[in-house]
Amino acid sequence: MLLGTTLMNGFGKLLLYFVIAVIILEIKIRAEEMLMIETFKDNYLKYKYKVPKLIPRILKGKKN
Repeated sequence: MLLGTTLMNGFGKLLLYFVIAVIILEIKIRAEEMLMIETFKDNYLKYKYKVPKLIPRILKGKKN
């Protein structure tokens, strides 16, 4: 029943587009990471270890 409702109101298309966009983004990220590793080698690997893949930690280091 939930699947039918989802498809009827168009949310199914939105969900499908989102999944496709995430897959394409992941492919592009991997290709760019390979280029960055070839170009910057150890410097990029250190950076990659410190920084999250998709969403950076904006508040890192700030304490109340």
